[in-house]
Amino acid sequence: ISFSIPWGNYGKYSAGTKEAQSNLAAAQAELDRVQKESLGLLRDQLQKIETTHHHAELFQEEILSQAEKAFAASRSAYESGTGEFSDWLTAQRVLRDTQATALNHLTDHEIAIAELEGIAGAEIRPSPPKTKKSK
Repeated sequence: ISFSIPWGNYGKYSAGTKEAQSNLAAAQAELDRVQKESLGLLRDQLQKIETTHHHAELFQEEILSQAEKAFAASRSAYESGTGEFSDWLTAQRVLRDTQATALNHLTDHEIAIAELEGIAGAEIRPSPPKTKKSK
């Protein structure tokens, strides 16, 4: 008959306890590292969203309206005979390029929000309601 007495093998059990404590400390350090990394990613993504929103808003409200006004002025000048056709074409090209750039900035903003949703693992904005398909 034999009995296992834990206090008789103190060294064996204390080594197991120390190993468990070191594993716990390593896991806590890893958790802290991952939390800091996640917060850094979140902070960077929020900055990216703010920047892309600013650019999209600037193009929509300021630059695009200026290009539209320039196009309208060159069209009026051409129609009245005081402007050149090439000036009107140039203003039209600048307007189209500005519209494309504004859409690119808006797309970048939407992509940044989608990336934030991926980082957070949750939907940030509600998706649009689904429409019923008509037969």
